[in-house]
Amino acid sequence: MKKIDKNKLLSQSPLLSDELCPLPKYYTHCPRLVTEKEISNLMAQVKKQGYWLSDLPSTSHPYRCGWTPDLSGKEDYSRKMVGDDFDTSPYPCTDGQQCISVAAYIKNMMALIAALEGNVK
Repeated sequence: MKKIDKNKLLSQSPLLSDELCPLPKYYTHCPRLVTEKEISNLMAQVKKQGYWLSDLPSTSHPYRCGWTPDLSGKEDYSRKMVGDDFDTSPYPCTDGQQCISVAAYIKNMMALIAALEGNVK
């Protein structure tokens, strides 16, 4: 690349072109095959409440005013999972809380898009 003339590279750049680049109707970064059962399950889950729930992977204490270094100890306050009520570091959620997850939404939508594109096994 360093040996190619800069102007030649710029003239071929799609970023500097007035022409539109064709894109697929749907974009999925991992096209895959899905099963009819998987799609049926996704549709049934979303119909119940109108959204998909997944396990909450981590949580933290809500922010509280009034923290001072003597409350947690000068060495401990900056470590992960100190555990006092002032610590807002994330820690694993182990009580089965559910949440709406962007990652789960994207995964589920990619499966549905795969089905729309005919990638059903």
